[in-house]
Amino acid sequence: MIFGLNRNKLFKIFACSTFLLYACWLTGQMTRDTNWLFTLFFHIASPIVLAILVALGIWSFFRKKFHLGVMAIGLATVPFVFVALFENNFLLERTVPAGEPPLRLVHWNMCRGKLGWDGATRELKKHEADIYVVSEFSKKVNVTDWANELGTNYVAYETNALAIALRGKISEKKRVFDGQALQIFLVTWDLDGEELDVMIVDLSSDIFMTRGPCLKMFRELLEELQPDIVVGDFNAPRGSCHLSPLPEKYRHAYHIAGEGISYTWPTICPLYAIDQCIIGERIEAFNYELKSSIHSDHRAQILDFTIEPADPVE
Repeated sequence: MIFGLNRNKLFKIFACSTFLLYACWLTGQMTRDTNWLFTLFFHIASPIVLAILVALGIWSFFRKKFHLGVMAIGLATVPFVFVALFENNFLLERTVPAGEPPLRLVHWNMCRGKLGWDGATRELKKHEADIYVVSEFSKKVNVTDWANELGTNYVAYETNALAIALRGKISEKKRVFDGQALQIFLVTWDLDGEELDVMIVDLSSDIFMTRGPCLKMFRELLEELQPDIVVGDFNAPRGSCHLSPLPEKYRHAYHIAGEGISYTWPTICPLYAIDQCIIGERIEAFNYELKSSIHSDHRAQILDFTIEPADPVE
């Protein structure tokens, strides 16, 4: 007896719950995040559905319920395809850039330092990036002091818990959208005379919020402002109907240069790819990877890239 239930009843409850979960997950994958209810279904993690179906299949075989076991394993092939082929990439062949070494961008949600700000800063410093972007920057930290800890020749800017530190100059910075659920600001990075527009996005993690309007607003601003790189904590997977397909000329860095597990949250057992890096046509990505650390619940995004020169203004 477990929780007052015999094993037979417990097995039936588990089987019914598994098939219901699968139906909700499949509905979410077909409808994606078109409304609030479907968004909840869409955010059921594919690896969890896969694991539960496999568990049901194994349990069924042990109970000699072979037809049910075969059904469960058969259904498991669908989330397996999503995990292995659609949500992750295990077959990338990276190219090595010729000429000048690529630039490096690191984005990380640092959880406001709740898991160790000093340790998180040391982790960032190891990457020796040309530009650092931080979501959930600590209110207790001065952004200039933080940039000095990263190294010399960094300039920094922080607003509404979004921070940026970069080598070179910030020639322009402005808040593009300042809402309760959505924050977007745009920084023009001047690196030895070459200017690059970097858009930083932060979307609320409230699961009861309808993300559609915010993601639609982001998409409209992306098409209007045409930044070179977009990075941030979107709290929405790449498969969102607002993020896939992207507007013309934009690509997810993971699709171009990423390999292996793409999930960015939670660190201890990544299930969701909710931190995004989107690149424009001037950016050539050579490497995109994710790094885990005990100092945050998110994995850090690392992008190595080169910049195509801007077209001259006639």
